[in-house]
Amino acid sequence: MDNNDEQIEKFNILGLMSGTSFDGVDAAVVTLTNGAITYRGQSHFEAYTDEERKILRGALGKWEASEEVLGVIHNAHNRAIGAIQQGFDYAAFHGQTLNHDPANGRTFQAGSPDALNVECPVVYDFRSDDVAKGGEGAPLIPIYHYTIAQERHFKKPIAFVNIGGVSNVSFVNPSLPPEEGLVAFDCGIGNALADDLVFEVTGESYDHDGQISSTGAVNQDILDQMMAHEYFGKPVPKSLDRDEFQKFRALIEHLELPDALATLNAFTVAGIKASADHFPSAVSHWIICGGGRNNSEIMRGLNDSDLNAVPIENFDLNGDMTEAEGFAYLAYRVLKKQPISYPMTTCVEKPNIGGKIYKPA
Repeated sequence: MDNNDEQIEKFNILGLMSGTSFDGVDAAVVTLTNGAITYRGQSHFEAYTDEERKILRGALGKWEASEEVLGVIHNAHNRAIGAIQQGFDYAAFHGQTLNHDPANGRTFQAGSPDALNVECPVVYDFRSDDVAKGGEGAPLIPIYHYTIAQERHFKKPIAFVNIGGVSNVSFVNPSLPPEEGLVAFDCGIGNALADDLVFEVTGESYDHDGQISSTGAVNQDILDQMMAHEYFGKPVPKSLDRDEFQKFRALIEHLELPDALATLNAFTVAGIKASADHFPSAVSHWIICGGGRNNSEIMRGLNDSDLNAVPIENFDLNGDMTEAEGFAYLAYRVLKKQPISYPMTTCVEKPNIGGKIYKPA
């Protein structure tokens, strides 16, 4: 067939993601042409207000959402949608995770696709099918990391780390198919405990660029107790609820705020470093995504650990929008009935498609 006669199939998808850091909603448009990402378009971050953040934190750990909570989620997402001027044919709606308990076959992302101000089909509920089939339901972005590695023509194994409320890591060997070349899991705490503490003490939503923690000192005894948590000895794949390490608040409450934050940052770094013990082989470098890459103290700690950590911007990508773009890509795979999770990314028994599609009347 002449190349000019080949059918071109193009998808413009808006990805919407609100993570466990409760900072706000990320929105990003991704274009796929015949399955390949050909354009990363407009993006927008819509911050939760302090009051909205307070309402969402109060809903953590619950298995249903009140009208007030749903109103916060839907309003913030619709503000984000309203800021996107670029056209899109589909939307990917992650919802807001309020609880995650895969050991008992449950995960809860609050929010309804029919409440979004869009006229296009919405792909949503990405996690529950994986959990129902025995998987961890997280992390789900590894297949996007794999796609980035292919797109950027990486030859050697690399690691992608997303530091959000929880930290997760993807080992990617781009020379192998995803069923063999991907290993992924939540590797420890991200920003959740530190952000909560900063908000309670100062009223700020997070420690900007690690300025507070940079004046503190790590309490090694407490760090050792944290790293002795049974989670770090579990085989992979595995996943964490945002508040899995909440009990450690009691260990740091007597510390001055800078010391407490320095210790929590060190805990984040130690969890990421320990994740290499589960990799099939060494990696050439670690690509850091998510809000944690903006904390210079965390980045310094990673490089002091000889991880060769670099922000994803080094590869001309937007680390603030990686997950929103990733869910847009997952939506494409759901639409095309392609797997979004694998045995070595979520522990699901076999490659799983998952997701649901809502079509407005």
